[in-house]
Amino acid sequence: MIPSSPQLWSVPPSFPGATAFLLGGGPSLVQDGIGFLHDSDLRETVLVGPSVMIAINRSYRIFPFADFLFFMDHRFFEWESPEPGFTAFKGKKVSFHYENSSLPSNILLLHRGTHTGLSSNPQILCHGTNSGYAAINLAVLLGCTKLILLGYDMSPQNGKLHHYEDYPENTPLETFKTVYLPRYESLVPLLAQQSIQVWNASPSSLLPWWTKCTLQEAFKAVRQENLMEYFLANTGFRGEHSS
Repeated sequence: MIPSSPQLWSVPPSFPGATAFLLGGGPSLVQDGIGFLHDSDLRETVLVGPSVMIAINRSYRIFPFADFLFFMDHRFFEWESPEPGFTAFKGKKVSFHYENSSLPSNILLLHRGTHTGLSSNPQILCHGTNSGYAAINLAVLLGCTKLILLGYDMSPQNGKLHHYEDYPENTPLETFKTVYLPRYESLVPLLAQQSIQVWNASPSSLLPWWTKCTLQEAFKAVRQENLMEYFLANTGFRGEHSS
């Protein structure tokens, strides 16, 4: 067990039962209906429930109003900190604590956990060696029970690996297939055990384990789930048949 540290943030379960929009770096993030996410009140009305937005790496540029910005690689801070939008971002910035690196005090730090699995410790994220995986663990620790993946393509689309310009250094394409994908598979039974539902609204995604759909279809499915949860909570009905 990793001891508590004053340097570390403890993720609060502030969004129990909420829907998490996980905004990845793949080109499919920019798709029809994505502008709908910009209105938090409209999101809550349509979903009939609360939601939280986690921008991963440069996705904050499209969603500067996101609740969280998560990045795992400290080189991202070096590349992005000169950008006015990064400084102006009003949500919480979250990353990992590394012994040989330091970040400004306004960035919340967590321990880097194992390559696979799902951490229940609020100071640790399992990470799969990529920020998209770690962001899923962050959403779970926040209390979210419905996850909508956007931009989780895991492969180039029309010659582009990201919806933004390339970094000075980029992950080799082979790493997505040989490292990232197998580690995502470890999440499947762990999320199911916690009754956490996942919709993969990344139409060309290589992640095969979760239902692929459009963003509109994900909204419809989550709305139905939330309405059913509301109905059960307020009627006590559980589907039992009387004799």
